[in-house]
Amino acid sequence: MSGRCDFHNHLIPGVDDGATDEAESEAALVALVAQGVSALVATPHVSGWLTLRPGIADWLRDVDSGWARLESVAARHGGVRVMRGAEIALDSPDLDVSDPRLRLNGGDFVLVEFAGMTVPPNSDSVLRRLRDSGVVPVLAHPERYAGLRNRPDLPGLWRDSGALLQVNAGSV
Repeated sequence: MSGRCDFHNHLIPGVDDGATDEAESEAALVALVAQGVSALVATPHVSGWLTLRPGIADWLRDVDSGWARLESVAARHGGVRVMRGAEIALDSPDLDVSDPRLRLNGGDFVLVEFAGMTVPPNSDSVLRRLRDSGVVPVLAHPERYAGLRNRPDLPGLWRDSGALLQVNAGSV
């Protein structure tokens, strides 16, 4: 695949704190394409605790509806490939990511973030547990977590637990 892939965005219209409608999705998509993005994985926010409850089916149905609208927007901009995923808050000690719509392009990678932009105690063990379950956690925007300056060893611990780290381009 030539070009760039953006695998952390909130372009599905009306689902979370990202694009509120198709027009906003389209404007963001056009901006990404202008920056050389040829593929993207849309990753709406979902609470980790919800993955363990029957309510996840309702959330996924809402996302399915928004996903169809995003696909329609992307079709008007031929050449850009859109895929699904989610950004899951680690607000529960366990997650159920068995539904492929919760993983990046349905594969082995799962985008996660610590809840409340704070690092919990034993954060590396949560990531290790995910890795041991057969998925590769990709920790979203680790540079933004409160308290990281006081614990510069944390990114190394996260990496050693099997996680990948996704740094926002704007932070570099």
